[in-house]
Amino acid sequence: MTTIALIASISAATPTIVFSQPNKRPNSFTPGFWQPQAQVDPNRPITVILLNQADIPVSYSLTPAPESVLPPGGTANISVSNISRISDIANINIYARDELVYDYNANPTDNQVFVRIRRAGRLARADKSVYIDEQGRVYSF
Repeated sequence: MTTIALIASISAATPTIVFSQPNKRPNSFTPGFWQPQAQVDPNRPITVILLNQADIPVSYSLTPAPESVLPPGGTANISVSNISRISDIANINIYARDELVYDYNANPTDNQVFVRIRRAGRLARADKSVYIDEQGRVYSF
């Protein structure tokens, strides 16, 4: 009985890390997948430009649209309408037979996000989708 009480009290007192927790310090940055990769204006139409530099065909789709294939060296423009509510968020799934990573560059004037797709290295965390939330923050998940 004492052992059970001891284990219960230790587990209740052990802190747990929550990865999506906002930073308490203003203008601070902690690297990780929970950080936005780019920013767009959610109140204007958004263009996501995919560039396949993975040297293999890549499949992609803006949920719930049907899948398309992007050949090596190819580009694709994906139009995303205004994102004014949580229900309007954009999720672009991008996948191939190998693991992929994405590099981002945003053009705020034209409200465009450039996504360079490449193969992931052995130590890189692979990306599966480009996600744009209701505040215009662009993430890789």
